[in-house]
Amino acid sequence: MAALLLVGFADEWFTFLPAGLFESLRADLGLTYAQAGLVLAGLSLGGIVGLVFEAAADYVSRRWLATLGALAYGGAMIAFGLGDGFWPLFAAAFVWGAASDAFSHGCEVALVDLAGDALPKALARSNAWSAVGDLLAPLVIAAAALAGLDWRWLFVGGGGLMLAYAAA
Repeated sequence: MAALLLVGFADEWFTFLPAGLFESLRADLGLTYAQAGLVLAGLSLGGIVGLVFEAAADYVSRRWLATLGALAYGGAMIAFGLGDGFWPLFAAAFVWGAASDAFSHGCEVALVDLAGDALPKALARSNAWSAVGDLLAPLVIAAAALAGLDWRWLFVGGGGLMLAYAAA
């Protein structure tokens, strides 16, 4: 149940990172503002494809959908962190956006199934954890900057955490 409640926390935390690090990404990789904007749009474009996973959550194993989504999510974050130009980042962002839907919708439908009559309380907790993820992301970026860490470590480290989530 805890893993299902924390899905929003993880998703909100990690999907903030590209926007929060926009200028660092752009400057480090020599991207134009248009290219960097398209990289951010890649997350949403992948989310459009991810609508298939939203429907699939009613017909396939939610555990497998969430697990495979988390695996692809983690892999895409690592690829994003290791990307060296526009196309690798755009492709990673696109996969990340689609995987985010598989991950989150698989977990959310499983939460609905598992919570039963306690669904309102479970949804309240899940939404509260999502808000914590929203607040944590800028703080992590600031802490990384103060520690002198390169932006790539945030994506590679976040990808590793998401792979651990998939294993759990």
